[in-house]
Amino acid sequence: MKKNLLIILIFFFSCGILKYVKPRFERPHKVEGGILFQYYAPSARKVQIAGDFNNWEYGTSEKSINLKKNEEGVWSIILPLKPGRYKYKFVIDEKFWEKDPNGEDANDEMGNSLIVVE
Repeated sequence: MKKNLLIILIFFFSCGILKYVKPRFERPHKVEGGILFQYYAPSARKVQIAGDFNNWEYGTSEKSINLKKNEEGVWSIILPLKPGRYKYKFVIDEKFWEKDPNGEDANDEMGNSLIVVE
């Protein structure tokens, strides 16, 4: 009986902890309409993407690119990128520049991410 109760308690608490684990996404990849980028930031008020494809513009710039948030706190956008190599980062609340945790590392001094579009 104690063993069964212990198993049930472990299962119950494990399921509760899972909601605090960040989801892991595929690398940015081609979908209908372009390349899909995703970033998990449930408490962010605004997430933008800046990179070689928009001259690193963010904030209220005309070239800034805003991602859209779903109910789970996942921000995403599909960008119609032409073939090439692009360095980029996510800009959180116009303050914090973050590397894509799911993307390829550009291995540069700025800690950028890299997407290669073929």
